[in-house]
Amino acid sequence: MIESTNLKMLRNLEAFQVFSDILAFLQEEESVEEPLKGLCDTFAARLSDYDTALVPERRSRYTAELARLDSQRDYVFRSFTTQLKLYQTSFDAAQVKAAEALLALIDKYGRNIPAMPYRQETGAIKNLLQDLELEANAAHIQTLFAAHWVSALRTANDQFEQMMLTRSDAASEAAAGGAKAAREAVQAAFEKLCGMINALAIVNGDAAYKHTIDRINQLVTESHNVVARRSSRKKSDETSDPDSPDSSADAPDIPTPSPRRRVG
Repeated sequence: MIESTNLKMLRNLEAFQVFSDILAFLQEEESVEEPLKGLCDTFAARLSDYDTALVPERRSRYTAELARLDSQRDYVFRSFTTQLKLYQTSFDAAQVKAAEALLALIDKYGRNIPAMPYRQETGAIKNLLQDLELEANAAHIQTLFAAHWVSALRTANDQFEQMMLTRSDAASEAAAGGAKAAREAVQAAFEKLCGMINALAIVNGDAAYKHTIDRINQLVTESHNVVARRSSRKKSDETSDPDSPDSSADAPDIPTPSPRRRVG
């Protein structure tokens, strides 16, 4: 069963990205038929309205900085994998073995990680970095003299995630009314869609809807984790300096650059 549809704690552009990821997934499913198709179409229409309402927010001066950090992260990732591929032609059998092992590990998280949606890319790289710390993989990194690339990738990913976690909705104040109404409409459409999926799963059995249910649960859970990390960071800041003003409250939201590039 779909366990939660609550995305109210997400900021506008975070919510839009989650809704977009869910819609892209549903549109790839060949088994979406009536009555789900009609509800899916309504969800898509309300999401399009929400997209239009968020245009002023995406024009924030922070858009370029977020895109720059993403490009920097992608450059480091691609440079790292390029170096690994070069070692596949090494005369040293140990280096060839290490390169092939690490490239296989990277493929486990996706064939084209830099093209993933922002949140998904951040998560994939974080998980990859954790795996690279394992003893066997760390030995491969040392064999290929690639520790500096791993360190650079960690820094680039952390910088990007920090930017995403500290953004606020201040930039959308001017269009808050329209964005709020559009968000409420797409949220309602999403809840109706999920309610129907759950109902059909009860009537027809879970098997036919398990993939869809699992994917929606995964995306919603990931969004809840974003909120939890932000809350934890804010509490940590308040504990370290309780008299300092909350600068994040005054900072404009950092919008996701053109989700059309990332979604799908």
